[in-house]
Amino acid sequence: MNDDFVLVNLNEQRPQECVIVNRISTTNQKYGDSLETQKYKNTQFCNLNKLKILETIDIISSSYKKIPSKYYDILNKYSNVNLIFLNADRFSRNIADASKYINSSLTKLITIIFTENDLYSNNIDQKNKMLSAICNAQMESEKLSQRQKRRINTLKEAGKYIPPIAPYGKKIIKKNNKRQICINEEEKKIIKLIEMLKDKNYNSKQCSLQIKKIIPTTDIIKYPLEFTDKKGNIITNFNKDNALNDCEIANILNEYEILKRGSMWTQYKVKSCIANMSNISNLLTNFNIV
Repeated sequence: MNDDFVLVNLNEQRPQECVIVNRISTTNQKYGDSLETQKYKNTQFCNLNKLKILETIDIISSSYKKIPSKYYDILNKYSNVNLIFLNADRFSRNIADASKYINSSLTKLITIIFTENDLYSNNIDQKNKMLSAICNAQMESEKLSQRQKRRINTLKEAGKYIPPIAPYGKKIIKKNNKRQICINEEEKKIIKLIEMLKDKNYNSKQCSLQIKKIIPTTDIIKYPLEFTDKKGNIITNFNKDNALNDCEIANILNEYEILKRGSMWTQYKVKSCIANMSNISNLLTNFNIV
């Protein structure tokens, strides 16, 4: 399609005001049209067709599993307007949700337009073509997803798969322009503290010293941790009867502002961390560790 596109079937009754929606799936999207490109093309379309632009909305959200929630904010805010998208895959890659949304928009006299395809929703033939284009976009996403899964499985079988986000206790670095996984020394100290709080062979003074390693500026050595059992007696060594539970460990970590990658600890995060400890040696063995 060239830059001189115009709105087809101008005799169709259609609102003269519009809202432009530009969408990408992620901030680091490598394929398809950028937000800036979409904005330029959609704005040009509106100017050529003398449509008054009420608002331009940029959305960073996937539309594969469901319609972005901001789409429904638009329905709640506007009526009797054109809703401008560049094409089918910038609108949605989920045919079921897209069909429901288009029908809902029509009840508010909102016409959805794909500027690159010259498709609009207030004509039954054009609407069917629009849905067909969305269906094709969904199938394209499903094929891509299947290829990615096969590739990941192949890499895992070869012991070469590096996850996009490193497991807790690890970090991903680039070396010789290749992603590698290595130990995160700071998170390793926190994992060690959790181990100590769960292990009957460590006492409160040893746990305090470990916190000092994590937070060198703390004065905890002057005032070491004290743990009490249900009767109020100070616990010197942890054993099976009075060891700390996951919730208590989470509370200690949060109290000293020892966060898990910027977020508060919960008993479930502690439990997950403990469960993953047994996999650490296997994980490091399978990956190319620096």
